[in-house]
Amino acid sequence: MTNPDDPTPRRSKDLIKKVDHIAIVVKNIEVAARVYTEALGIPLTHIQEQVDDAVRVGFLPVGDSEIELVEPTSAETGVARFLERRGEALHHICLEVDDLDQVLASLKERGVELIDQQPRQGAVGRVAFLPPRATNGILIELNQIVEPLPWRQSAGESPAAPADEPNSFDISLPPPGA
Repeated sequence: MTNPDDPTPRRSKDLIKKVDHIAIVVKNIEVAARVYTEALGIPLTHIQEQVDDAVRVGFLPVGDSEIELVEPTSAETGVARFLERRGEALHHICLEVDDLDQVLASLKERGVELIDQQPRQGAVGRVAFLPPRATNGILIELNQIVEPLPWRQSAGESPAAPADEPNSFDISLPPPGA
């Protein structure tokens, strides 16, 4: 994948900042969030509809990364087909980058297959995807955050829920073995 004639191949630390989020496809964000909010104490801080992708996305911060719960809003999308075929499951891993155009150019130069040749708007910034067949079976999203996200706090801090909103839904998990 690297050019043997290039005396200074880029290392991932030069291109990738961090794991931004892990996305899990779910049937219903509010129901799926219960295990994270009630059992693990991770707040569901924000739900956003992504009309262009026909999904709702729920954000659960963990350190300076997030878990995203992705719920299809139309049966005609790839996310809905994924849910139908595989059930609720890990969908993709997102890596944050500083300069998505530079990263895509570097990947193209190295012969890495891309789903998105150009960045497009995602739930939290400019995004592009790498197909699972090019990345050992995992869909990879590359994300360039272009403006501060109001529900995210500074790195390493878990955001507190607003005072007028509960940290979790007012429902109980079933008892073990039920």
